[in-house]
This record gives sequence, C-alpha cells and structure tokens, in this order.
Amino acid sequence: MERPSEVDPPIDQTLQHISTHPNLKNSLPVLNCILILPSSYIRTKGTTMERLLALMTSLLLVGSTFAQKGFTETSLAYQSSPKTYQKVSIPIDTSPTAHSVKVAILERIGWLEGKGFDLVLNYERESPHSFHFTYDQSWKGLPVYHHNIKANVSRNGIIYSFLNNLLDFDDQVEVLGGFTASETEAISHLSGQYLIPLSTMETELIRCYFPRDGALIPAYQIRYSYGESWWESILDARQLNTLVRRDLASYRQQFLSTGDTIGTGLVFNPDPLTTSGFVYGSTSDWIDNNDADNSALNNQRIQVNLRDICYTGGQFHLKGPHVDLQDVENPTSPIATSPDGVFNYTRSQQGFEDVMCYYHIDTFQRYIQSLGYTNLYNSPLICDPHGLNGSDQSHFVPQGSSTRIAFGEGCVDDAEDADVILHEYGHALSWSAAPNSNSGTERQGIDEGIGDYLSTSYSKGISPTFWEKMFTWDGHNECWAGRSASTSMTYPPTSSFNIYDYGEIWNTCLMEVYDNIGRDANDRVVLQSLYGNNLNMTLSDAARVVIEADSIIFGGIHKAQYQIAFCNRGVLSGSECIVARVDPDLNLPQWDLFPNPAHSQLSIRFTALTGPQQLQYSIVNSMGQVLQAGDLAHNTTVIGIENLCPGFYSVNIMAGSQSADSRKFSVIR
Repeated sequence: MERPSEVDPPIDQTLQHISTHPNLKNSLPVLNCILILPSSYIRTKGTTMERLLALMTSLLLVGSTFAQKGFTETSLAYQSSPKTYQKVSIPIDTSPTAHSVKVAILERIGWLEGKGFDLVLNYERESPHSFHFTYDQSWKGLPVYHHNIKANVSRNGIIYSFLNNLLDFDDQVEVLGGFTASETEAISHLSGQYLIPLSTMETELIRCYFPRDGALIPAYQIRYSYGESWWESILDARQLNTLVRRDLASYRQQFLSTGDTIGTGLVFNPDPLTTSGFVYGSTSDWIDNNDADNSALNNQRIQVNLRDICYTGGQFHLKGPHVDLQDVENPTSPIATSPDGVFNYTRSQQGFEDVMCYYHIDTFQRYIQSLGYTNLYNSPLICDPHGLNGSDQSHFVPQGSSTRIAFGEGCVDDAEDADVILHEYGHALSWSAAPNSNSGTERQGIDEGIGDYLSTSYSKGISPTFWEKMFTWDGHNECWAGRSASTSMTYPPTSSFNIYDYGEIWNTCLMEVYDNIGRDANDRVVLQSLYGNNLNMTLSDAARVVIEADSIIFGGIHKAQYQIAFCNRGVLSGSECIVARVDPDLNLPQWDLFPNPAHSQLSIRFTALTGPQQLQYSIVNSMGQVLQAGDLAHNTTVIGIENLCPGFYSVNIMAGSQSADSRKFSVIR
C-alpha cells in the first residue's frame, strides 16, 4: 500500500541521510541531480527514501549518463528561444568603442528604447582580428536574465555580425511585483535549503528580472559555493521560490612572481597508449590496475622542460605565467615541490599528475600565443590535479578569484591523460573569450566540442595514433566509453538533450577540416571563433561564426572546406551548402592544395589523374592579374612562390582554355 506523502521526511533531510550512507556517499553527481529534480518527478511512489533510492539505482545503472566526464544539470535551466546568427554590415561613424557600437545597435533595433529597454555593456574583448562587445538587455536599470546581444566589429569599424538574444514583448512590459524579500533573506534561504553553513558560503548576488509568460518577475541571481563546485540559483524575489538552479562548472563530460627558472620532469605526451600504440587492455600492462606502476607504462614517460617555474623558500614550485597549481578541492594532496627543479615521478605518485598539468597547460598556452592569440587566458589559471573528492570526473569552475580547473582520480587518474587536461583548459579559453555565455543545451554542446577539438588537435599534432579516440587513456575502457573525434552522428543528434552528442558532432566537423587545411590554420580559425560565441547559440550559428572567422583571418580561402564539413553533418543546409564544384564533363579528380597558408612553396596534388588530359594552373592576385602559370603533373606539382608578397591569392585549374576549378590560398612570411 502506498504511504501518504504527508509522512515523508523533507527531501533535503533525506538527501543529507543518503550523503552519509556508506554505499552512496560517493554518488555526489547523482545526488546533485536528484536535489534539483522537480518535486512532481520525485513524488511518484513509496516513501521519499524509497523513491530516491530507486531513482539513484536507476540512474547509476544508466552508467554513461554520469560517466561522460561532463555532467551538468539542466533539468531546471532556463532555455530562451535561440535567435539565429545575423550577418550585417553596419558602419560605425567613429572608432569602435562600447558607446559607439551601442549607439549603432540602438539605431538598428529601434524597438528597444521604444519599449523602455536599454543595453548595458557586460564585457568587451579584442581578438587579433576584431572587437567583440556583449551587452545585457536591461529594464529599469536591472538586467533581464539571459537576454543579450553580441556585436562583432572589424578593425575598420564595421559591425559584421550579431548574436542576438534580445527579448521582445508584443505589448507593454508587465512587471509582477517588487523585491519583497531582502537580499539577506535570499542568501539565508539558500543556506537553509541546501544545508550550506553561512560561515562557509561564498556568494555573489545580482538583482535582475526573470521573463516568464510574457511578464518580468523580480528575481535574485545568486552564485554560490556548493561542495566542490560553483552554482547559480535564480530566486523569485517575492516568495524566494527557485526559478532556475544550475551547476556553473563545465565538466569533461593571484599569481606568484616568476623568473626565468626552468625545471625538468617526466610526463606522458600525450598519453601512454598513443605513444606505445597499444590498445587499453590488450595486455595486462596496458590497464589502470588501481594506479599501479609497471615498466611498460614507466617507459612511456619522457623528460620535458618545465619553463618559468617559481623558486622561493629554497624550493621550486609548479607555478608559472600560465598555470598555478594549488590544492583547492578535496582530497588534500599537497602540490609537489623540488629543491633542485627535478620533478621525476611515476604514475603511482601524486606528483606525476602535478607535472602533467603544468607541462601540458603551459605548452598549449605558449602555442596559442605563437598563433597570435595573446589574451586568451594569458594569466595563471588555478589547477588542482587531485580534486572532486577523488571521483572519476573533472571540471572547470568559473568562480571569480577561485576560477579553476580540477581533476578527479577515479579509475585512470584524469590528469594522466593530456586529452582531459586540454579539454578542461578549453573550457577556460572559451570562457575567457566569451565570459558567462555557456548556457543553452546546444551552446553547452559547442563548448564540449571546443574542449574536445583542442584536445584532439593537440594530441594529433604530437602523434596521429588513436587520434579519433577522445580521452584515449582515461576513457575507452571499463570505466567509461570516452568520446569520438570522428563520429557518424549527424545534426541534430537523436538525444537532443545530450550536450556531449552535440560536442562530438562539432569536434568531428572541425577535425574534417583540420585534415584538409592543417593544424595551425584550423586552430587559428577555431580560436578566433571563440570570441564570437554567445549564449543560446545553435550549432548552425556556431558554424557561421567559424566561416566568418576564416573570412576575417584568411579572406575566406577555406570556406568551401568548412561548408562541406558542416553540410555533411547536417549542421548547415539549404543554400549554405551550395559549394562550387568542378564541371562534371571535365572529369577532374579530387585535388589538394597545400600548405595553406604557404611560405615559399605551394603543392598541387591530384588523386589518380590518368589519360591524355593535360591541366594547367595559374596564380592570380586580388586584381585578377596572372602572376604565375604552368603545366601540372598527374601526381604532385611543387610551385615556388618566393616572389609573391604576403597576402591572398587564387589558384585556377584549367583544362585547355576552359576553367575547371579554383581555390584561394594565402602567403605568409
């Protein structure tokens, strides 16, 4: 017989009991999920304890739901209707500033001021090629929750695109009441609701308006520490009921002065399976085995330089210009130090993951700076190699001065795999370029795909072995399935709520272009696109931003490659998938143009060109002048371009007097 719900203990009290249960206390992601499930979902059958235990059992049996190295709760997250990317061409009368761009937007979107709204600058960013301004939509001086507009502006003062999340009303704006409850009451309410002692609760509070059913509700947007993570709750400022609650951390699924000190250490680069060529579990040597050492795994370590580490108090510390290792989260595990600058550890020792984090983050940051991106988190990022209470999970937490990445230790220690390290660092880079924009299911999926892509690009740049296995060492084993950088999924994925499916599709598209134009060019385009991202984007919006980034950097010479990749996966469709093709009557086979950008030589390579057909090439500048021409071999033709000035050019392929195909390329020095 079903017991009446009136005799059930409060949900929070039950969860507190479960959190101390010896068999369940390590299931924190599941507890967090249950904690914010709507009560109508939980209250189905049996006592509260019975229902929660049954729910936990079913969730744990699903396995992959929380073993994706990337669980974030979105069941109550506010999802506004996504607006499409908007291509525009709006000149700014003066130099691009926050004020001049705002004036141009208000002139373009006249209804904003007409209905009493304003735009308040949230942040501005300067990328190597553009300026990016993001404005919150406000009402009576307070922001409207999750409604904004981003304007991307060229250096010559042209707004070339919007990411538009502005909220319009059919009629006059209706506000439902005022801020009846105080800010102190709101914070105390959260403290009591989630059993967080006020003395340990770090909070940030913003007054805002929350849109619902064609009206605005006065609300408190509160960000606060909860366990090892950083959460956001939106409380109705009248009765303090919860409108939204979400985990702000992104899951894989201030600075001490530096000198010119260089230490050394041993690392996997990027992981022991990639460098050995062995598959996980192929023999007993290539398994985690509870973090045990063996000679096969030890032999995959290489010695590397640890650049610009700090020396103070007679010890070398793993703190530098780009990463600051700290023991922030549980479990307690002091960061390794060294009296002589030598950090040589095996994987069974805690110091090994410390060195992995420092080396790979520092190396990647120096690489992206070499591409011209000098302000993408160009400051020390806090990193805890042993966090998340030791669970098999990792995350990026955008928590003010405590903004950090942290890595768990379940199964394969997460920080033993450079894929995991770079994935979380990718979240930090994305957040640096477009702060507080990682909201909305597809937008979160894009961010997962960005982290996956940067990891895949980094690892493949070291070795192509197993490049398509995302989380090569950490995943694809008995602990969890990992992800793919070469998925067969198309857009939209079957599981429309799964941000990781969106991420796999996004990474796969980018990696298809990577193989055509090379790592450096593709990385530059992807890094540039981060500045154009905004909340509630779709994958289609993001694809247009990527094509736009290629246009800004390379004059659009790779547009066809991006279009083909995005169209093959269904991310783009319709007229955006009309890509110039070779005349079928010419029977011209597939051809490659590389490297692109080029320096002193350019190669044209055909696939299986046979028969008497003779082809020619010409190199044409932007004015249509032919600068070089010649015959093409049936395999590969190498063309010297030392006399070409840096800039953009086209290669035309001709069969006799008939033009067959054309592609753009750039010359750099």
